[in-house]
Amino acid sequence: MGKGRGRAELAEVAVGWRGPKGYQPVMSEDGLVTTPAALVPETPPMPPAVEVMLATPLRLLADGRLVSPRHFRPGLLLEQAVRRVSLLQRLYGEAPAKADFDALFALARTAHMAQADLWLADQYRWSASQEEEIDMDGIVGTFVLPLDGLEPLWGWLWAAQWFHAGKGAAMGLGAVRLRGV
Repeated sequence: MGKGRGRAELAEVAVGWRGPKGYQPVMSEDGLVTTPAALVPETPPMPPAVEVMLATPLRLLADGRLVSPRHFRPGLLLEQAVRRVSLLQRLYGEAPAKADFDALFALARTAHMAQADLWLADQYRWSASQEEEIDMDGIVGTFVLPLDGLEPLWGWLWAAQWFHAGKGAAMGLGAVRLRGV
């Protein structure tokens, strides 16, 4: 993959889902693609706190700079979740999301974390157009997010598990996994 890095062959396309439908192939062996019906993940009841795992590098900007693990605040992730999900809803949903975004962002800034174990993961990608490796560093690791008082943000954060957050989300970066604690 990338210039001089070998070749790959697409063997299968499938939708992976943590629900009753499970794993659904969407491309047949002869290359025909069937579009599965859109499924919306059901938001479970909000637990008192969640362990947030940043499973792939999370690239967030604050004041025009990439956020380091030392300067990471959970409110930045919550704001990105709201932005990403509302953008996708506006572009691909039946109607734009109706929410008081200023109030949601203000609430996100009140979030705090505990038991943070975050670090910067070095990652690169090959840019064929620029003919060079591009730095894709981001934050990975875990932290505990107490949810008391953050009820209006719970659905947005839950959805971020499927839609990712931050720069490079369309390339698989910013994967978020949640586990109630």
